[in-house]
Amino acid sequence: MLKGKHEIMLKTSLGDITLVLDADSAPKTVTNFIELAKSGYYDGLTFHRVIPDFMIKGGDPNGNGTGGESIFGVSFEDEINADSYGLHKLKLGDATDEALPEELAEMTQKEYLEKQGYIFNDDLKSLPMEKGYIAMANSGPNTNGSQFFIIQRKAGTPWLEGKHTVFGKVTEGMDVVDAIANTEKGANDMPVEAVTFDVEVK
Repeated sequence: MLKGKHEIMLKTSLGDITLVLDADSAPKTVTNFIELAKSGYYDGLTFHRVIPDFMIKGGDPNGNGTGGESIFGVSFEDEINADSYGLHKLKLGDATDEALPEELAEMTQKEYLEKQGYIFNDDLKSLPMEKGYIAMANSGPNTNGSQFFIIQRKAGTPWLEGKHTVFGKVTEGMDVVDAIANTEKGANDMPVEAVTFDVEVK
């Protein structure tokens, strides 16, 4: 597994986005992304779902959010430390205005997510879910493949903390992320004119 920082460039049809991936916070995730990129897996793929004031998502060879795989097989496990987000302290009852049964209200967000199948790793230091960070897209606990998203929302996406592995950050080209997020789109938040990209590993 890789360690340390790794620079990559997403060369998109709307401009270049430079990111630094952090293998110390998510070694398996970064190794998967870098190896897929080196093999050319991502080249020519699209950002198939873009939502302004939220995120841009890509990395699916099917181009519609239904596909993708990892170098470890179909999917691999999350690399998240719930404590990095304070989820071990925050009670469900304090996080919502809804009336919850007492056993749920007293449960921490970490405990609630663990009941849903999420497995956390206290040895990692998870990166924040803030604007400009890149995270793995998934369809539930431990279902990471090749799809990823870049957070475009200014205030970040705190409601996704503990549910997605964050593995790097945009260092240049956030204006390109903004442009992609705000491109004209049709059904299922898919850009009307395809936004394609290649990945270059520095």
